[in-house]
Amino acid sequence: PKGPLDALGATGASRLQIAMYGLLPLKRADLMTYGAYEFESALRSSIVVGAVGGGGLGSELVGSLAALDLPRVTTLILVLVTMIAVLDQVAFWLRKHPRWLLALIPAGLVALTAYSPHMIALGHAIEVFGQMFPPEMTARGWTQLPQQIWETIWMAAAGTSGAIIAAIIAGTCSARNIAPIWLAWPVRRMMEFLRTVPEVVWGLVLIAVAGVGPTAGAWALGIHSAGCLARLFAESLENAAPAPQLALASTGASRLAVSAYATFPLALGPLAAHSLFRFEWNLRMATVMGLIGAGGIGQALYNAQQLFFYQQMMAYILITWGLVALIDNASEALRCRYKLSQAIT
Repeated sequence: PKGPLDALGATGASRLQIAMYGLLPLKRADLMTYGAYEFESALRSSIVVGAVGGGGLGSELVGSLAALDLPRVTTLILVLVTMIAVLDQVAFWLRKHPRWLLALIPAGLVALTAYSPHMIALGHAIEVFGQMFPPEMTARGWTQLPQQIWETIWMAAAGTSGAIIAAIIAGTCSARNIAPIWLAWPVRRMMEFLRTVPEVVWGLVLIAVAGVGPTAGAWALGIHSAGCLARLFAESLENAAPAPQLALASTGASRLAVSAYATFPLALGPLAAHSLFRFEWNLRMATVMGLIGAGGIGQALYNAQQLFFYQQMMAYILITWGLVALIDNASEALRCRYKLSQAIT
């Protein structure tokens, strides 16, 4: 809402003062929601990095899956689920006690100094990077490129569409201001499980069912995204301004009526914004899914890297960057056109 910001501006407050005493307090709940989500995403991304040799639980998980050591795979997934569940509860507690956010500053500094990575082989990195220029694409590569781009976009769109439908249902059932605790608690735990398992791991499992190709990739993106969006949708519903909901409830309206005519209309902007952001994310992840045989431009990139065709690899990287930039700009235009960013309350 612009009213408090305009009131501060009318008193002669500077832009910094308006941001500190007007905008940040109004957006605190949404900033905390998305901040916790981004930290959770970084935790899951570390699993993906580990899957390609970065160490940590990701390396153990993919190695155990490749060796068909299913009991160990189950144990590692349960560890990840526990970590995400603890993070979810800490984030919920911090939303109720925001002053404790200041404690995250020293905690972050300690985390930065607690681990010293090995020195990067800078000379070798420069040599390999130099071999990537100038980018080059074969005639066959140009012929196959439209199909690869289509598979990548289809994976992202199909996965996101299915996830939105599932997340609307699951998010409603897990919002604490809508659903009773006996329903919200198990649904939240189930969604934690879906988003704890990274897309790459879901893809490896689903390839055994659906075979290689974009279908397995779309299912993997959809399952993981359903868990992510369900949390964001639930917290967007919880962050909706309480005054209109209380006013409607005071007239004797049922919980269902309050949800349908107050909570959901207030949260519609954030729900749409989160959905667009998730599509952008899935477009990038659709490229990663190519590493495990899900097709698309990611598989072509992976094949070029495995064959040491560095110039062709750089061409695919630049094409992927252009595709993602195009979708990002289109998504940003939609958000500005329909003022979705301003709708987050």
